[in-house]
Amino acid sequence: MNEKDFVNNWIENIQDELKIFPDDFLEKIKITSFSMPGKLLILGNEIFGGYEILTVDKEVFYLTDDFNSAKYILYANRNLPKEIKIPIEKVDLINTVQNYENHLDEIFKKLRDDFKNTFPESQILQHIFTEIMNKLNLHRYRKEG
Repeated sequence: MNEKDFVNNWIENIQDELKIFPDDFLEKIKITSFSMPGKLLILGNEIFGGYEILTVDKEVFYLTDDFNSAKYILYANRNLPKEIKIPIEKVDLINTVQNYENHLDEIFKKLRDDFKNTFPESQILQHIFTEIMNKLNLHRYRKEG
């Protein structure tokens, strides 16, 4: 197996295993609907403790003082929906984000371990990881600093 085959196999594995955010994480949670732009969104700069979410056109879509809210919207936008379900209670939103991130981390740990076992001498794990994430439009946000 070469690196290209590894990437293709893992893309299939992740697509099979990946839960849908947020829908698969909202069981027994009170929710409301939230309109989305149907465009790719990116995390903008942190400004005075607030976070901007921008469209790829650099237009401000949403401002929040809560990093978990920003991550929730960005994670939910993976497939460019026009509307998302969002928890009403802040604690439910935080738990939903944490559960999704734990799910992603478990998948990424399996990927890392498999890569190291398959290519023990290779130094390109980060490149492979980035390629897979980009092809699947997956992101894992962490607060800097």
